[in-house]
Amino acid sequence: MKMLFLAVPKAIFTGKVKPPMFRNPPITFVWLSAFLKQAGHEPEILDGYSLALTEEAIMAYIATSKPDIVGFTSFTCEYSDICHMAQRVRELHPKVRIIVGGYHANT
Repeated sequence: MKMLFLAVPKAIFTGKVKPPMFRNPPITFVWLSAFLKQAGHEPEILDGYSLALTEEAIMAYIATSKPDIVGFTSFTCEYSDICHMAQRVRELHPKVRIIVGGYHANT
């Protein structure tokens, strides 16, 4: 199964994405990808946050990558951005499964 982990840029739902002040790899996605790879799956990570990708760039990547699943992680402060992107993925790729984990999803 092909899975894409997506780190969403802050304020993407407003269309005003700005490069972050600092970059850090989405380490949770790295751990999950290693586990999934060992289990025979095909994980990918798109760090849209560090790259300050636009919604259009992210959607183009998803269209090219053709994942079976798109996974997000969410802190509460990112909730609006995650909901927006999950909705856009659902609209443009209705057969793709969407998974949200992280602190906000667990509270």
